[in-house]
Amino acid sequence: MCPEAPLDLSGKTVLLTGASSGIGRACAQTFAGLGARVGMVARNEERLAATAESLVGQGHAWWSFDLANTVVIPDAMSLWRDELGAFDGLVHCAGVQSTRPVRMESRKSMETMFSVNVYAAMQLSASLFAQKAANASGGGIVLVSSAAALMGGKGIACYSASKGALLSLARSMAIELADRSWRVNAVAPG
Repeated sequence: MCPEAPLDLSGKTVLLTGASSGIGRACAQTFAGLGARVGMVARNEERLAATAESLVGQGHAWWSFDLANTVVIPDAMSLWRDELGAFDGLVHCAGVQSTRPVRMESRKSMETMFSVNVYAAMQLSASLFAQKAANASGGGIVLVSSAAALMGGKGIACYSASKGALLSLARSMAIELADRSWRVNAVAPG
């Protein structure tokens, strides 16, 4: 851990989705730099391996996994827990975005976007507790939303709706999980 770090995550384990690029990769590197052991999930195996190689510290793990396949998330969570132990945190950075006018939006595109952006977040959170993968003494969940959830824009109606759903999901889960000493927050980059 770097001496000027504002937070010490030594001994903590974080499950992070979308770790192969962008905000997810930066989060993985930051968590590892703060001393956490990081379990990383993303679709692109090559970029995910590159992220893993860029991390300081040891004990990290990564799994190539398509979060659109929400049905198998509970089984995957059990495997991830078996490999890394209980998680102290879950950060859902994975997301799908497409730009197209409402009149051109298809059901398939909407389902894909909501599967990764919203349903995966819900299933990951549910599985964290159902599969006994959550640290019993407490932890935190962070859902990465977007400024688009708050202000919208041309060609991003479905994306904005999915990211808005994450804000509502965070509010409800925060109330539900508070008695377990788990915090839930959403951040809206942009």
